[in-house]
Amino acid sequence: MLQFARAAAVLFILARFSSLQAAGSAPGSADPSGVLKGVPSFPLHGLVPGVLRLDSSKARTLLSDDERQVFGALGLSSGGRVVAFAHDAFLSGSRFQEEPALLRIATNAIRWLGRAEAPAVGIDPGLAALEPIFKAQGFDVRQIAPADLDRQVDVYCFAGQRAIPGAGLDHIRRFLLKGGGVLTVATPWAFASAFPDFHRLPSNEIAMLAGIEFLPEGVARVESAVVTSQPTLAEVIAAARELSKPGAPPDPGAIVRLRGALRLDPADLSEVLPVIAALDQAIGPVIPSAKAPLVAAADPLRQAVVEIRSGFNRTLPAELIGALPTAADFPGAVPDRAARVVRQLEVDGTWRGWLPGRQAGGWLAGELRSTGFYAAPGEIVQVQVPPAMHGCGFEVVIGSYGGSLENRPEWRRYPQTQRAFPILERVTKAANGLGGLLLIRVPRGANLGTQPVAIAGAVEAPLFELGKTSLEDWRNRVRKLPGPWSELAGNRIILTVPSEAIRSLDDPETLMKTWDEMLDKAAVLASIDRSGYRKERLIFDRQTSAGSLHSGYPVAAHLGPDLERALDAGKLKGEGSWGFFHEFGHNHQHDLWALPGTGETTCNLWSVYLFEEWTGRSRDGAHPDVHPLRRQQLRRAYFDGGRDFAGKWNVFTALDCYLLIQEKFGWDPFRTVFAEYNALPESDWPRSQQDRNDQWVLRLSNACGANLAAYYRAWNLPVSASVEGQLSGLLQWMPSQDLLK
Repeated sequence: MLQFARAAAVLFILARFSSLQAAGSAPGSADPSGVLKGVPSFPLHGLVPGVLRLDSSKARTLLSDDERQVFGALGLSSGGRVVAFAHDAFLSGSRFQEEPALLRIATNAIRWLGRAEAPAVGIDPGLAALEPIFKAQGFDVRQIAPADLDRQVDVYCFAGQRAIPGAGLDHIRRFLLKGGGVLTVATPWAFASAFPDFHRLPSNEIAMLAGIEFLPEGVARVESAVVTSQPTLAEVIAAARELSKPGAPPDPGAIVRLRGALRLDPADLSEVLPVIAALDQAIGPVIPSAKAPLVAAADPLRQAVVEIRSGFNRTLPAELIGALPTAADFPGAVPDRAARVVRQLEVDGTWRGWLPGRQAGGWLAGELRSTGFYAAPGEIVQVQVPPAMHGCGFEVVIGSYGGSLENRPEWRRYPQTQRAFPILERVTKAANGLGGLLLIRVPRGANLGTQPVAIAGAVEAPLFELGKTSLEDWRNRVRKLPGPWSELAGNRIILTVPSEAIRSLDDPETLMKTWDEMLDKAAVLASIDRSGYRKERLIFDRQTSAGSLHSGYPVAAHLGPDLERALDAGKLKGEGSWGFFHEFGHNHQHDLWALPGTGETTCNLWSVYLFEEWTGRSRDGAHPDVHPLRRQQLRRAYFDGGRDFAGKWNVFTALDCYLLIQEKFGWDPFRTVFAEYNALPESDWPRSQQDRNDQWVLRLSNACGANLAAYYRAWNLPVSASVEGQLSGLLQWMPSQDLLK
């Protein structure tokens, strides 16, 4: 199926584990999960795994190639656990016979998932060949169809690469959210064409609840085999003491042993935590900052200490989390005299979601609900909720932004600042060594309406809610509250900003109405009514996980000039912001009408639209690359350079192609086509990139009342010959300038 499948690909085991839910380690395991315990390197005999993408707040890598593409992972979803592999051979009886290491991984995974040495295991009837194999491993095994699944078993195994009939997925989902363990496998690239919306891949429907996503494209390229032995407590402590000594350059081997702290048995934590804290103090403490960023490659010891402390902060029970020295620098200190309060409030427990298929917009993400409280660094906050919220995916979250810096070359803050705790019972204890705004995450599909929530031990933080918070109360009390971060909530969006930035903000009402107006205007181009969807979020951070701004939920931006513009209603509408418009344009993009190379192109339709239709400014001055002269230069370079569609038709060159149509026919055809795609039943979705190209040209041509096939061919967009015939009743259109010269 793939020409480049290797005859002897080799497994690469990435040994960067953290103590994910360490209290549930398999008996006798040396690492927190035990999934790779005793597993040697071994050949994959021609298998080509697909690729997984992880939400770093929920999931961890198990298996990765030497380019760090993940093909095996574990994750948490409320009380449940998931292990996922991007090839069906990881649940194949015949493969288990050929390669015992695969069986070892599967049985280790089952023990971790079931929290026991011999858990009760349910297997999908399609995996019947595994029943005698798993029974020989000492498991109580039974075949169970998804529709019959309940908590009579501890772990459920299924291959989720073909459609599951009826309500089977709902049963697996409920099993997981009530605390069950799920082992799922799929070879995603081989089944991409069967699931145009790839989130509907059955394995994805379940694994994404635990922060693991199977990707429809890409393969793991495994070239080498590495297995790192698990360290002992004594080795970690000795390494920490050796590295604490001043003078000599740190020994790389000692740093490797030190990193093993995150893989120690939970029983060793009480001994190792103070040792790591002492090392941090001895070499620093290490506080990555805007003025003194940590350059990871240049300082492996400091990097290791930050990663270890950050890893513990994201995984330890609340009772073991203490304040981190870096917290006072970022996110910020809580005033010494700030009162810790007890308060009851109401939280919207209904998930509203976003336009389906908007991958860049994080349309499947759980939604964050503001509380108006801040958790001080290292202090336990208690959150009490009604039974309807127990064990069904709700979480207590400390810290608004989950963006990781692990792939950034330098860190101006700790690489991860958000921590989430699943709500499993009446009272949830939560803590974050960095502190952060206290939020409730509502899971996808929740429909509970308003729920009462009681909070104890947190500090009040500024929260303005349009239509609820009076300007008098805001000016006299709310904006003065001690929490170092604040939120401004409109009807369409919530801004998260440092509290110092809003202390002198007199009129948040006009500001949030302006933001709401902008998003409603953006929705007009997308042909939707935003009132039925979630509120967007825009957070300002010292360092974002990608770019200077990035799209998603939330949209993220750096502190600085962007923040000043975001808090000035006059500037926002009077001058506009290409950056903000661009990122929210990303949130409106749809994979169904994505042409090749246009990931950073079609989002700018919203940039141009909002500049002209909302701010009233001409597109000519909106961005240097949409000035008429610059567009002409880009166009001429493209056509004179051989119309390199695969390499050069992208960003502003491709945007010019869209804008020439818009300048002739207006925005209405685009709105019409976007509305068609919004309403398109899944059975009519494009099944391939060629199908996407053809449908776009057909639909836009009909909306314009002109045949655009030759125009797009002039740009070298691959368009099927059949399209021309389907448009034969329309007059052909081409701009007045001869694009082929």
